[in-house]
Amino acid sequence: MQGHLDSPLTAEGVAVASVAGRRLGRLARTWRPDVVVSSDLGRTQATATALYAGAAEACGTWRDVPLKLDARLRERCFGDAQGYTRGEILAGKVGGAPIDLDQMGTDARGASVRGGGETIEQVAERTMQCLNEIAGQYRRVVIVSHGGAIKVMTRYAWLQGHCLCVCVSVCL
Repeated sequence: MQGHLDSPLTAEGVAVASVAGRRLGRLARTWRPDVVVSSDLGRTQATATALYAGAAEACGTWRDVPLKLDARLRERCFGDAQGYTRGEILAGKVGGAPIDLDQMGTDARGASVRGGGETIEQVAERTMQCLNEIAGQYRRVVIVSHGGAIKVMTRYAWLQGHCLCVCVSVCL
């Protein structure tokens, strides 16, 4: 569970992001983003950089598309469980007892989450605040974030009647 830990993007992740960038670059004749907004963690910045390189290779016109970093697009924080594998967490190696990650932070009253970390609702609140701000400023956006955060954003955006057309989750 990486969460907010700032681990590097793997070579496989760079390759996948570059392919995705070339695909986006081929759309440049009919669709070009106004902005790319990325989580501020290094692995997503590396993903965004590889996207830019792939898009520039395919069409050469992405060089002037601004890149903005926003901490609200970070992955869910898993508190004490960050840096451990799912197996280690379920085996109780974090704090001496298993943590059920699916139940982590589901207390709607805002009670503290065992082991720290964020609730799904907290992730939704911060990511949707970011998406709503972006939607108020730009029309065509590429969002570079993390798998868990993208799942939450997609679900909550759909529930609010928004459409997320381009999401990239490559942080391998």
